[in-house]
Amino acid sequence: LKLVSPEYVQKLESKNQPEEELRKLRNDSFIQHPIIKALFLIRKYSNLESSADAFVQLLLFYLGYFEDMLFAFPRLKLPLIFGDDEKDAIADFVILDILSYFRMAVLEDKSSDRDFVDSEAQMIGEAIASCQQNMSILGPGNKRQRTDTATTINEEIFGVRVNGTYFHFYLIPITNSILNAMESKTSTNIPTDVNKYELTLNFLVANDRETIILFLSVMRNSIVIKEHQENVFRPNEFTEKSDLVII
Repeated sequence: LKLVSPEYVQKLESKNQPEEELRKLRNDSFIQHPIIKALFLIRKYSNLESSADAFVQLLLFYLGYFEDMLFAFPRLKLPLIFGDDEKDAIADFVILDILSYFRMAVLEDKSSDRDFVDSEAQMIGEAIASCQQNMSILGPGNKRQRTDTATTINEEIFGVRVNGTYFHFYLIPITNSILNAMESKTSTNIPTDVNKYELTLNFLVANDRETIILFLSVMRNSIVIKEHQENVFRPNEFTEKSDLVII
């Protein structure tokens, strides 16, 4: 994946070429790589979110998000509970542990012509819904239920926003304050700090691509560890890569 180059995407876009050049393209094993084709289709169909979905799904596949007991579930409905009301929070992908049905991370993507659409609030809502579902699986007697202070972090959910080829990374703490407010259908006056990597990363830029692959790999490894721990693992590689900003 680190060798993916935008030059290969540009070759695919240059279709007005002699037949001999087109034959070379068809026989080029690297240009046949699914990621290259997905990147091309993101640019070709810049108004279709499905092209971004296909790219993200392939990336998750190559980085091991379908291995072990993990599954990157597309368009999974997450009931977001607010008092007696229930709404569907539908993430583009939810990283799911098949044995426990625990929700580990949420990914929200948009088409490339919506590069600057901010789906941050939507993604955080999906993270809250994931935590609510995880708690319902654990049951009322589990010690992770809300017995501590309002600022106690009940769970941390990884979040990723993708706009075309641009990536934004988050670590979202779901505090007791948030869960209590959702349950009682009230607002909370206790702020929650969401950690966000300060840079927007473009998969078509070599250095950015290496960082994206690093972050997604760290997330995957952390999720596998989390499957076997009672407490959430917070990876040093993620938090120390660069300064995080609080939103």
